[in-house]
Amino acid sequence: MIKHKCIYYSILFIVVGFIVINMIYANSFYDYSIVAIDSNTVIRPTNGEIGKHVIYRSNQPHIHSLSVSPDNKHIAFIEQSNPSYDTDSYQTQPNTDLRIIDFAGTTIRIIEEDIVRYVWSPDGNRLAYVTFDPCDPDYAYKCPTGAWVHDLLASETIKIKDSMTEIFWANFDSTLYLLNRDSVFAWKPGFPEPILSNHLGIYFSPDGRYYLRLWKDENDPIQLFSTANDQKMNLPTHLGGLWGTHDLNPPHGWAYNSAHILLFIKEDVEVETEGTSPIQIINSRKVIKTTISLYDPSEQKTIRQFEGEISNCIGNGDFLIIEQDGRLSFKKME
Repeated sequence: MIKHKCIYYSILFIVVGFIVINMIYANSFYDYSIVAIDSNTVIRPTNGEIGKHVIYRSNQPHIHSLSVSPDNKHIAFIEQSNPSYDTDSYQTQPNTDLRIIDFAGTTIRIIEEDIVRYVWSPDGNRLAYVTFDPCDPDYAYKCPTGAWVHDLLASETIKIKDSMTEIFWANFDSTLYLLNRDSVFAWKPGFPEPILSNHLGIYFSPDGRYYLRLWKDENDPIQLFSTANDQKMNLPTHLGGLWGTHDLNPPHGWAYNSAHILLFIKEDVEVETEGTSPIQIINSRKVIKTTISLYDPSEQKTIRQFEGEISNCIGNGDFLIIEQDGRLSFKKME
């Protein structure tokens, strides 16, 4: 049944592909909502008839970085327009807006900033984001300007701290962690300001037992630590790269609603080249197989593996949505 619907969706997408309009669809699977991105321009349901549950239409050419709030009440996404050049300031202006809507299609908030990171609070009532401004007139470089939190219930936005580059809202203690270079800060609603933390990274597992530190060492880009004593632990090097929740966030790798399961993705590729070393031209790159591995750091072993790709479906369930040979399947993570 799913296969037939996927084929139907693909045919319909080709037909309407010339219409410059973006749509968001929503549906329900068990007790949580799922939305799916098709080629980063059209957002569709994973099941149900196409054309139903259309809750938002955009006149912008691109929608991306979509996420569902943990309480399944709101959807956040980035709308991207074509770049514009300001002749007064001689700068290329930011061309992205962060839009928050509910499942009835009502816009709750539009944040007209150049946003590079955003995350939901575990209860879904707040959304934190990091803003950047151009460091040069050509907008080739961006400098962080601050971390902010928007409260959906109070309809207000507050600035948390200047010059933060990474943020992560941890599930286990409902704390917003912020990173600037090697300094980690922690903030909760009601705090007058963030406090300095002793941790070395911010990407905590859902149960808080572990956290990841990313990109601090070129030879060791992914580092795993124990939260209790901040001691570094071993990670496998043969499982591939870490999975990311959506394209605005670093690939922190912790699987949805798991205690502390890391999700790795490895692609076996076939590359055709011409020329001789050191100058070679890649003519083609074909993915032969994609392997998804679930790794438990407490047992230091891989507990499950799947073949296929992580679907472009966004949800808050306790299973993975895997796409393979045109079929969608739901795999339990534990």
